Amino acid sequence: MLPSNLAPDELLAYGYLSRDLRFPTVFAMRDRWFQGRYVRAFGIDDGPHPDNPARRAQVIAHDDVSSDEFVIELCAGETEDRIVIAQIPPCSRLGVTVGAALDRLERLRPEDRALQPDETLWVPRLELEVCRRFDELTHRPLCNRDLQGRSFDEVQQLVKFKLDEVGASVIAEAVMHGYGAPAQKRYFIVTRPFLLMLIRRSAPIPYLALWVETTAWMQEQPAPPPPAFPPFDPSLWSGPHLR
Repeated sequence: MLPSNLAPDELLAYGYLSRDLRFPTVFAMRDRWFQGRYVRAFGIDDGPHPDNPARRAQVIAHDDVSSDEFVIELCAGETEDRIVIAQIPPCSRLGVTVGAALDRLERLRPEDRALQPDETLWVPRLELEVCRRFDELTHRPLCNRDLQGRSFDEVQQLVKFKLDEVGASVIAEAVMHGYGAPAQKRYFIVTRPFLLMLIRRSAPIPYLALWVETTAWMQEQPAPPPPAFPPFDPSLWSGPHLR
């Protein structure tokens, strides 16, 4: 997004972030329902796959209100970056929702944060590329004393993000220029709107926060056919009970 050349008196502010987080063990892939749509997802089921113990070790359960409301973390090896997924009710603004999710981290007791062999996790795949112009920031006077009377003519940001069974990657580029724990089995299956955050362990706020409530950034799949029921056999009916 950098311009090819600049005039001697032109202003330029530029920011760039790139992170590529990989899971040590690749998660399983399967299609799942999200908001009434069938989409590509990844995670763990309770089957006997030999990789499932390592997959479970990559998941931390931070809060578990119900199967519809929870906060989990996906661990990408030895890194300070955290991938947090919070299926929680949204607040009035994204920043307030982020704060509510951060308040739920480590809410469960340490012994309840690990996934058990019979517990399930599924998260939709995400892939997005969004470029936005911030016209509300253009032609506004700068506060810097040395730049009084100057302003930016163009402000835009590009974000590319991908989350799948392999890991998470993000590229963010911005440019401004111009003249001027429960006992029961748990299910962590993301089927409702959720907050996704990438945050450094030493940081108070995330460097990426996404509120996802549609399948716009997911890979939709053909819905599976309804289950086929066997034909009715009258010999199995005896009065009011089934044999």
